[in-house]
Amino acid sequence: MRLARRLQLHALAVVGLVVVAILILDDTTEWRALVVPVAIAAVAALVLSALLARTITQPMAELRDVTRSLATGDLYTRPPLDAPGEFGELATAIHRLAEHLGGRMAALQSEDALLTALIESLNEGVVAIGPQKQAVRINQAGRDLLRVSDRTPFPVDRLPRVPVAARDSVRTRRLRHGTG
Repeated sequence: MRLARRLQLHALAVVGLVVVAILILDDTTEWRALVVPVAIAAVAALVLSALLARTITQPMAELRDVTRSLATGDLYTRPPLDAPGEFGELATAIHRLAEHLGGRMAALQSEDALLTALIESLNEGVVAIGPQKQAVRINQAGRDLLRVSDRTPFPVDRLPRVPVAARDSVRTRRLRHGTG
């Protein structure tokens, strides 16, 4: 049940409890005499609870929308920082989180660019295989050597099998140069 409805039901319950208390405490008051004041109190309670619900749900909806944007990768969305009380504190925390995530993403992109440049500068073919048995990186020398044009990531099954003779040739060369 939505917050506004719950607040309205609570307000009506309070009005009902007040009416019951008046009837119990004041033996001279007849319930018919309370119909108009109770109706006015009920309408006032509904209006006040709707206003109260709006003051709560509006900042909550704004924060929800910002967190959904962050979750989809939009790290430039920021919550309004003028919300009162706990909502203001939550907005500040979400703002800091977005700033931190933006900084981390920028650092990761910078590291990725550096790693890509380093791998591409190598004359040897480099293929990096991830934990899901996919080629996650391959430099141009590796693409030329293996005749691969697929975009990464791709399954390692798409890599050509290295013939046994080529493997033995590489192993023999390593043994001669003392690197194997």
